[in-house]
Amino acid sequence: MSDTSTVTQPTATGEKNVDKPVEPSPSEAPKEPENKSTKPADETGDSLEKLLSHISNLQQENKELEEAMRHVREGNIVKLRTSIEEKVQPWIDSLNIPDEHKKAFVSGVERACQNGGTKTMSDFEDNQVYTVVCAAAAAHGVAIQDLETTRAKLKEVEENHKKNFDEHDRRIANKTEALLYNRDSGVRPSKRARDESDAGTNDAPSASGNLWDDMFNNLRTTNGKF
Repeated sequence: MSDTSTVTQPTATGEKNVDKPVEPSPSEAPKEPENKSTKPADETGDSLEKLLSHISNLQQENKELEEAMRHVREGNIVKLRTSIEEKVQPWIDSLNIPDEHKKAFVSGVERACQNGGTKTMSDFEDNQVYTVVCAAAAAHGVAIQDLETTRAKLKEVEENHKKNFDEHDRRIANKTEALLYNRDSGVRPSKRARDESDAGTNDAPSASGNLWDDMFNNLRTTNGKF
């Protein structure tokens, strides 16, 4: 049986033949990966332009929204200051403190409302500082109103008392005048004088004696109280 294996014979130079790597043929060379993007360049450019346009529109809308929020905030600031002027300022003005302290307090309330809550200050009426200050001012207003009501009632009572006192003095003066007239002239007082003096007597006072004795004698005879 013959040996078919090939034996590498040494060369003349004494070196053994070394098998070199087999170079692949051009048909067996690896293929480069194909570019899956088949979009033309002009279509890619249109997509980028649309993206930039969309971003620009969003920026414009954001700018318009911020402008609208600024207008709303300014309107709420005016509303806040008007509310403080009506509800809080009368209480602050009634306090016996320096004017600079009053201004600093009001400014502090405004800053607390502006820094708290939403950016538009649409909820400033729910701010804790604002609600406490308004409640204190309202309580002060109620106390002042009660005090004014009490003063009015006291003044009315005083005026009524003075009126009754003056009326009492007038009745006494009328009685005295009627009695004196009756003594000096011997004429019976008129019906009006009798009604006002309640001195319905037909006896004329004596021409002699003390004036005051005659008056009290007439009162004693008429009313039986002296």
